[in-house]
Amino acid sequence: MQTLPRPRTFFLLPREKKGPVALPCDGKMRGHRCQNNKPRCSLTLPLQGQWAPPSPTGEGNRTTALFLGLLLLASPAAAQTIPTFTEHPIPESAYTGEWEYMVGGGVATFDCNGDDFDDMLLAGGASPARFYLNSSTRGGPLTFKAQPSGLELDKVTGAYPIDIDSDNTTDLVLLRVGENMVMKGLGNCRFERANEAWAFDGGDGWSTALAATWERGADWPTIAIGNYINRREETSPWGSCTDNWLHRPDGAKFAAPLALKPSY
Repeated sequence: MQTLPRPRTFFLLPREKKGPVALPCDGKMRGHRCQNNKPRCSLTLPLQGQWAPPSPTGEGNRTTALFLGLLLLASPAAAQTIPTFTEHPIPESAYTGEWEYMVGGGVATFDCNGDDFDDMLLAGGASPARFYLNSSTRGGPLTFKAQPSGLELDKVTGAYPIDIDSDNTTDLVLLRVGENMVMKGLGNCRFERANEAWAFDGGDGWSTALAATWERGADWPTIAIGNYINRREETSPWGSCTDNWLHRPDGAKFAAPLALKPSY
């Protein structure tokens, strides 16, 4: 049987000054920097003390126990509370549809009127999506009310809030069974279709996933969209995966999408 080396232990002992302290290490200690690949590390202690081997009198053990106890009391975990949740009904919404809508569905939350309360859009599948304005008061119950926004489209499987044109107003990308849409935010929770204005090719797929990032130096995002199977294929879906799409910016609009394949 292999015998593992005994780990080296260090204790905190009182001292008058604080400053850099050297302690043995193997050159791989995370959070510490080893100097010139030598088996020593440097760190600055936040408290008055120094690292030293265990004391035969137990003084180091007692000081270490006190030090660790103070750390525990100061840690966020010591003051952590378990959150509780209560139900707050909202106006009725439904995600409906046949098998084409078995993948998708979801909710997007975003503040679209600048009141620091997140408003909400629920995908509806074959039914129209529903937008809910957050009418809550700070410290009070959660309340939402349905109101027209321009986002009430059918065939929506998911919604993603993102400031596409960098005007500090939230826009949305709506994934759909059919043509995807980019919706420009007009302010005060109003939106309008921008596929043509932004040269966004929404395609005619079954889109169910999205990721976005900003490439270096770009003001507009690069958007990757994940598509599911060919919904017009009447045989078994295996082997009918459709290409995913990459939408990259081209100035103040989007370039033609690039196919990401294989998509499985």
